[in-house]
Amino acid sequence: MMKWQQWQIRPQEQNVHNMDFIRAIQNDQEVILDSELKEMFDSLDLDELDEDAFDRIEKRVSQREIAMYTYLVGRQNALKAKIYVEKVTAGQTVPSSIANGYVPAIELIHDIVKAGPAYINLLKNLHKRAKKAS
Repeated sequence: MMKWQQWQIRPQEQNVHNMDFIRAIQNDQEVILDSELKEMFDSLDLDELDEDAFDRIEKRVSQREIAMYTYLVGRQNALKAKIYVEKVTAGQTVPSSIANGYVPAIELIHDIVKAGPAYINLLKNLHKRAKKAS
């Protein structure tokens, strides 16, 4: 019973899953049911994975993040923005050539600050929602 509880979907997540299901049908993609997904995760044995498997997973996640930065700072700055965040988070100094890649995001935040407290609160609320989604 304990395993089933971890797979139960919260109501707010149900809408997201429904949209994914509908989108998959519309785009003639393979539809993966929750029961199939549960079976797959239950059969997964992390002890059998080789050491490189986690590196490959991390690499894919990193590539996805770089792709998402493209929406925020543009294609030419996406990798620089990702490196900037990694270096700042690690407490390292950032070369100006890398820091310039994050300038569009800084300008975005600056524009929100200039717009006033209502827009700052909107940004904070958006941030809270993004943290829950990730």
